[in-house]
Amino acid sequence: MVRAAAAVSTLGLASISAVLAQTPAQVAPEPAAAPSPQAADPRSECARLAPAAWPGGTATRRLHIARMRLGLRACIGDADFLAAFGGLLLEDGEHAEALTWLERAVLLDPGNLGVQADHALALDALGEPAALRELAARLLVRSDLPAALRAKLSPPDDASRFQLPQARLGAPLAQRQTWGFQGEVQLQLGYESNLDRSPSLTELTLSIPEGPLVLPVISTPRKAAASLASAALQLGYAPVAGVVLRSGLNMNSRRSLAEPETDWRQVQWVQQLAIGGKSWSGLLDGSASWVSGPLNEPYRLLRLGAALDAASNGCRGRLSYVHEQREQAQSTQLDASTSVWAADIRCALPFAPTWALSAAYSQGQDRPESATRPGGMQRLQGAGLRLAGPVAGRTQLDLGLRLSRVKDETGFSALLEQNAVRWLRLHQFSAELQQPLDDFGWKGLSATLQWQQVNQESNLKLFSYRADSVYAGLRWAW
Repeated sequence: MVRAAAAVSTLGLASISAVLAQTPAQVAPEPAAAPSPQAADPRSECARLAPAAWPGGTATRRLHIARMRLGLRACIGDADFLAAFGGLLLEDGEHAEALTWLERAVLLDPGNLGVQADHALALDALGEPAALRELAARLLVRSDLPAALRAKLSPPDDASRFQLPQARLGAPLAQRQTWGFQGEVQLQLGYESNLDRSPSLTELTLSIPEGPLVLPVISTPRKAAASLASAALQLGYAPVAGVVLRSGLNMNSRRSLAEPETDWRQVQWVQQLAIGGKSWSGLLDGSASWVSGPLNEPYRLLRLGAALDAASNGCRGRLSYVHEQREQAQSTQLDASTSVWAADIRCALPFAPTWALSAAYSQGQDRPESATRPGGMQRLQGAGLRLAGPVAGRTQLDLGLRLSRVKDETGFSALLEQNAVRWLRLHQFSAELQQPLDDFGWKGLSATLQWQQVNQESNLKLFSYRADSVYAGLRWAW
């Protein structure tokens, strides 16, 4: 709950910050005075009924709610009273009733940022996150925004940008919103310089007993325009306080009219259990993915993961473990299991609090199910950096750098570089601009522009390539 809702309508951002910084008082409210035979000033009566210091406990808060109900009829036109009353109901988990009075407070005092924030939070708790996203996009770019209000409007820290509406779990089960739903659709058009991630080779040297044999080859990357499409649906359920269950279905595809052999499709089903609160949380998740395409042998990927994260001093860190099982449709000698440990941290920049810097490191192994897989077991290492924040108005910029290294345990092939042990080094750079288009009357709609460059190097030239891509399109989340 944003306590700025209790402030008077003429407060600016600096005054809101002072209101937000108040320490909740653990005291019982004064008993309501008996009605006077003479009519009291409605404004002073409404100000007296509203809490001067925000209640810090459940019992005290509910006493304030009961007290304010007695004066609701007389204060129906007082924006400050309705803002405080709606804020208390919101904090108590009475989202539907809170929305009723906060909507009226917004109509009476449309310029009050605290009332706007509480109104958006109430809608978000009832499964309508668009208003909260719009308000956050508009206010988070301001450097003078109070820290407490910024924390309320900031999206949750998570590895994925796809989130369910926040589930508020403080009220009894009968009054709590236990279900949430969210969807996202994206369509992009663009161009790729290497659709099939193939090397640029004019010759290939083979190692044979008689000596090196140089063979002329033609290996030219396929370049063409392409389209990307994705859709995601996610359902959440909060059975008890601090516990959220999520289930989702994600579908992704790429299509090129000029090079249809490079098309691919992916379907993923995800399950997740989250336990915890704002400062810490534990996650258990599992997923099953199916990938296919004309040039790709269909395969299935099963994934199990666990993570523990905690927040402190403006940063959030996470430690995670992931185990994956890959099963090919035909080439069973390529079946393998992967185990990876990872750690990452995300912090707001002290000199630019609207920007966030993330760093990650991972290490693991990829073990084949068959001893006949070329190269045998693989050792995996990865590291990454990400920088994200606003650049102009509501336009968001997201920059990423990812480095990874793979090294086989045994020689890859006796015909390549005298059975050398293969290594791969991948460098990936990415940038995305996102511009909300809510002003055109379609809430949750945004325009995106993405660029990516991937460079993979290897001691076996057959596995080296470079791929550049640029895409532009629309993303709609609801």
